[in-house]
Amino acid sequence: MSNHSTAIEVAGMTKSYGDNTVLRGIDLTVPTGTVYALLGPNGAGKTTVVRILSTLMSADGGEARVAGFDVRREPDGVRRSIGVTGQFSAIDELLTGRENLRLMADLAHLPRAAAAARARELLERFGLTDAADRRAATYSGGMKRRLDGGRLVAEGTPAELKSQAGGETLDDVFLALTGHPATPETDENDPELEEIR
Repeated sequence: MSNHSTAIEVAGMTKSYGDNTVLRGIDLTVPTGTVYALLGPNGAGKTTVVRILSTLMSADGGEARVAGFDVRREPDGVRRSIGVTGQFSAIDELLTGRENLRLMADLAHLPRAAAAARARELLERFGLTDAADRRAATYSGGMKRRLDGGRLVAEGTPAELKSQAGGETLDDVFLALTGHPATPETDENDPELEEIR
């Protein structure tokens, strides 16, 4: 296991909570730059897999690598290589779209002028220029998801992204802005799955 043409590699992953076995030998391979949807009914272990792959919990058994890093032995490498957007947006609704993106650019230690330029570029690329100075609380659900995608790009990390931005997929935007392909992933039964296809 350790092929750099794969974004995610899992072999024999297991996880139990007491007597309740949630994962029974999960195997999966996600090639770099592909869209991968992890689907299943409630309680199937989707969130557990994502939490293990993002180093928020440990598997009981098996092996897992993300971006070439072993999730158990190299969690810092995994964390530097990913951004995770979950079922709910991680944007600050009290801030404007521009302020949300500036905050992420600041946290990535971009110089002030570069952070402002990056925010302008992302607002344009994600189709949010007209709403840039409105509080995010006023955004539609789709706008919030695009802002959340821009937030991940502003952090400068490869990310799990979904949905579309202005006719371009977020993968196209992410690749153009960072030079890194994104590996979109969803961990829920998502009614918007058709948007990914």
